Amino acid sequence: MSGKEDSSRKEGTRPTTPLCSKFLLGLAAGLVFLQHRTYRRNILFGATVFTLFLVFGGSVFLGDDLARRPIAFLLFWGICLVSALVVIWLAIYDILAIRRDHRVRMDRLEGELEEAASEARRLAEIELEKDSNAEEDHEK
Repeated sequence: MSGKEDSSRKEGTRPTTPLCSKFLLGLAAGLVFLQHRTYRRNILFGATVFTLFLVFGGSVFLGDDLARRPIAFLLFWGICLVSALVVIWLAIYDILAIRRDHRVRMDRLEGELEEAASEARRLAEIELEKDSNAEEDHEK
């Protein structure tokens, strides 16, 4: 490149981001949304409604036109299939995430329960010692 082209690139707009990094950025954003239950459920709801509208519109409004064009038929119902598979995948992911969260909460509660039980045992031993000391003092 000549110096003139380099200077125009520096003064002009920023260089475009490669498609790969845009894809990775979108993937990272999607993973962040999937980590939060509310966002995940909203995405699942939206994908379900979108799929229902596609199937309903394809069977009721576009049915005759799609029947006359085999390529459009395959393309449209392929999109519906992919959309339904995304909904199923999101539902399975949601179930697994709920089970994982439940397991973590149960482990934490079991730990707290063990701590409370050991504290109760310790307090009971202290009370027994006080009672036995009081009985010994009372006998004297």
